[in-house]
Formats: sequence, structure tokens, C-alpha cells
Amino acid sequence: MTDTENYYKEKRVDHNVTQCKNCSGEKGICHDGCAYGNGEEKQNCGIMNSSGSCNNCKCHWSSHVNSNIVFVPATRNVTYDVAHLKK
Repeated sequence: MTDTENYYKEKRVDHNVTQCKNCSGEKGICHDGCAYGNGEEKQNCGIMNSSGSCNNCKCHWSSHVNSNIVFVPATRNVTYDVAHLKK
């Protein structure tokens, strides 16, 4: 049997993306296009609130770093064998 499934595909970009070190996958991508660097500058990122927590993942600003990866929605074909369907 063949079916399609939704998933998030990793994509490299040429700009800063604020990523949480505590969260994984698409949940860990907090701000695509951040103007601030790593270190204490990160507390000024637009996704951080006045108490120093991220509005996306709720972790402290110090748990965030810049990366060059985002996750975009995608679909893929999946083939199931008979043994898998019996589970």
C-alpha cells in the first residue's frame, strides 16, 4: 500500500535563524531572519519578551543560537508492507 505523509524538511538558508538548543525540529526554529548575533545580543531578538523568554518556545534567551537551517512543510510517498499493516 502506498500513501502520502506530511513532514518537515530541513532547508539551508543564507541568513540568521534563531534556534533553541533545548527544542528540536521545527519547534526549535524560533525566529527566521534574526538581526542579532549570538551571546548577550540574542536577548534583543524580536521573538524574546521583556522577561527574557522566547515567545515561540518559552525557553530563556540564553538557550538560543543562530543557525542557517529552517524546516519547511513537505509531503512524501510512503509504502507500507503487509506486516506493517497488521500491527
